[in-house]
Amino acid sequence: MTDLPDSEGLPRWYHDAVTLRREIHMHPELRFEEHHTARVLSERLTELGYTVKTGVGGTGVVATMKRGEGANVVLRADMDALPLTEVGDHEYRSQIDGVMHACGHDVHTAVVTAAARLLGEDDVWAGTVTILMQPAEEIPYGEKSGARAVIESGAIDFTDATVLGLHCWPWLPIGTIGIDPTVAMASKDAFRIVMRGATTHAASPVDGRDAILAMSDLVS
Repeated sequence: MTDLPDSEGLPRWYHDAVTLRREIHMHPELRFEEHHTARVLSERLTELGYTVKTGVGGTGVVATMKRGEGANVVLRADMDALPLTEVGDHEYRSQIDGVMHACGHDVHTAVVTAAARLLGEDDVWAGTVTILMQPAEEIPYGEKSGARAVIESGAIDFTDATVLGLHCWPWLPIGTIGIDPTVAMASKDAFRIVMRGATTHAASPVDGRDAILAMSDLVS
């Protein structure tokens, strides 16, 4: 590695990752609108020596570095923010009204970019490293996800790939990486339930079906 620790014992790549995270945090963008984020990340990955594709699945970024024959590894981070208003007075708070990175995607992209940098500087591996900056992880019911859009674009060959998806997890101690060989989080599935009732006089509830009561019981 080329980075030397500073006076605090932290390497240059760490400070660059913090700067990148704050830049993305200040300019959050909603699903499939991540144009500024994609531009910043694609420029950074190009500087690191990766072959970069933009506009993948709409606004996604795919960067590849290949060194001979070996494992095919994909490092994935999501880019989109949420339609929320950030409060607080820290200097890097959101500059976009009604939009903020409340789920850590600014952290995800910065960490994966730092990993891409360290891998690019390390000459002990062989194979293919692909960096996937995915759009539209936060989607409402019925909308197409960024993951599906990226898969359908054909920009990445997932045939023999090991895909590592990153998520920050505040319950882990600092400096700890959590890896689960099975299921780490619940899947994001959407479904619709229709409750159909039947009206009746309040004096004879047995002749009707109370949809509100049934739905309340279903929720509990």
